[in-house]
Amino acid sequence: MEFKNILAVRDDRMGDFILARPAIRALQGAFPGARLAVAVSESVFPLADPVLPGCNVISPNFSILKFYSFLRSEKFDLVVFFKPRLGTAVAAFLAGVPKRIGTGYRGYSFLFNLRHYEHRHKAERHEAEYSLSLLETLEINKPLHFETVSIDETEIRKVSKKLAVDFSKNWIAIHPGSGGSAPNWPKKNYLDLAEMLSAEGLSILWTGNLEELEGMESVGISLAGKTEVWDLACLYSKCKLMIGPSTGPLHLASLVGTPVMGLYSPIRVTSPRRWGPLGPKVKVLMPTVEECRCVSTSCRRGDCMERLSVEEVFRAVSDILKESSEPVQAKLPL
Repeated sequence: MEFKNILAVRDDRMGDFILARPAIRALQGAFPGARLAVAVSESVFPLADPVLPGCNVISPNFSILKFYSFLRSEKFDLVVFFKPRLGTAVAAFLAGVPKRIGTGYRGYSFLFNLRHYEHRHKAERHEAEYSLSLLETLEINKPLHFETVSIDETEIRKVSKKLAVDFSKNWIAIHPGSGGSAPNWPKKNYLDLAEMLSAEGLSILWTGNLEELEGMESVGISLAGKTEVWDLACLYSKCKLMIGPSTGPLHLASLVGTPVMGLYSPIRVTSPRRWGPLGPKVKVLMPTVEECRCVSTSCRRGDCMERLSVEEVFRAVSDILKESSEPVQAKLPL
């Protein structure tokens, strides 16, 4: 199959987009002569545009009618729904896009004429691999390859000036919020960990919103509510390590090549097997309890994340900081 005008859709959260990026790049590589547009959410656009060279990144914050008109005017011959939604699927169907790829397990899957049958909720493999497997309907079979990116120093200096942060220090970034996507480590534990790291001469940089960082001001510098997504990318790229739960900023730090420490729950649907950070310098810790099938936001044990001790995380952080800081994968210049 040959296509000249392709649209890829992943218009939800930052972490979801980052984990779909390998599949988008595979799609781009499979059709080098095609025009590839990528639809992302408004909040993700400032990141997606620079990390997808050669793609036309758009943020079509449209009504369904406007999205239908957009599809008609752009004359796409293929739409790949990495994140399916009823409204956008209807718009693509009515716009007469010749090939429409999506899951075969939704009530509206009849709107797709190239369907992929795989249940993601089983969490049998990584989210990035699920996105890649969607392309098998196009006979694209690529192994997972996660490319890190580098950011121009001019961009980093702008963010340093904006946030009044001296990036020459040995910063450890901690992002204690999860956005409610999974059970999280207790807030007090993050603070206790920060105190231990600070005692070792490391500088602590807190990222997150005002609610997530309330009460964290006693150690390090808090950037509560001060950062946009591109600010975070520049910021994390200059840190020695980023620590956080299963959340978009963790994947963002890995994308820019920074070592990351992810703290994950034992719930199967939110496990690192499906949602863990990718890249050459990642480490994940989980409490030593059996994997469970609880809902994504709460666990029937009630205290599983508390079983992951501050001392255990501190030791793991110390180990990862001792490892080589040299990149082991080629970075793509932005």
